[in-house]
Order: sequence, then structure tokens, then C-alpha cells
Amino acid sequence: MNPEELDFEADKHFLISPNGRIRKISNRGDETINKCKLHRKSLTVARKKIVDKHLRFMMKAFEKRRGNLISSENLIGRLEVEIERIIDRINNNAPYTLLAKYMLKHFDLFFVRRFQPAEQAILKSVYEKVLKLLS
Repeated sequence: MNPEELDFEADKHFLISPNGRIRKISNRGDETINKCKLHRKSLTVARKKIVDKHLRFMMKAFEKRRGNLISSENLIGRLEVEIERIIDRINNNAPYTLLAKYMLKHFDLFFVRRFQPAEQAILKSVYEKVLKLLS
């Protein structure tokens, strides 16, 4: 069973961490986690892999910029594309759309905090720009 098929607001019922684990914060969250078997190791690993894939792409883009291998404009473009990939997961109703929604809503926790302050500012700015363009 997929929680996306239920009338369910994840933020009210459980927390998803960048390591792929889910923790209940309500009785409905506990019921959903158990009913959908969201604690399965395979799902936890899959969620972590998805988060890590996006994070690695962003880290590589910043590494290339620090090494002067790409321009600031190219860095921004790469970050925009990666954020759009997360959004596309939702728009295409791909597996793990709930995770994608959660990553976007908690973008700071999943991605921004993992960078140095100057890079955090760039990443936040790009994230806000992409979301503004979509609204």
C-alpha cells in the first residue's frame, strides 16, 4: 500500500529523515507506517538512495565551481535542474512522491544544512527561485 493513495498529510503524522527512516508523530502516522509497511529496510534504503543521489549531484556542482571548472551561472543552472528533478518526481507521480514532497518542504534539512554558509545562501536562493517560477 502507498500512503500517496490515502488522504494523508505526511507532516502531521510522521517525520522522514535524510537517512530514509520514518518516525511516527501521531497515531495515524503509526497506523500508516504499519499498514503500508514503511519501515521495511528496502524502503528505508531506497529513500536514502534517492536523497543521496540529489545531494551528491548538488555537492559535485559546488565542487566544480570551487575548482573553477564551471561558472557561477552554470552552477545555478545545475542546481535548478536538480531541484526540478525532485519536482518532476511529484509531477510524474513517480515512486516515492511523498518523499519528494517532504524533501521540498524540508529542503533546508535535507540539503541546505549540508553546505558551507556561502553555498547555503546560493542553494536557498536557487530553491526559492525555482519554487517561485512554479507558482
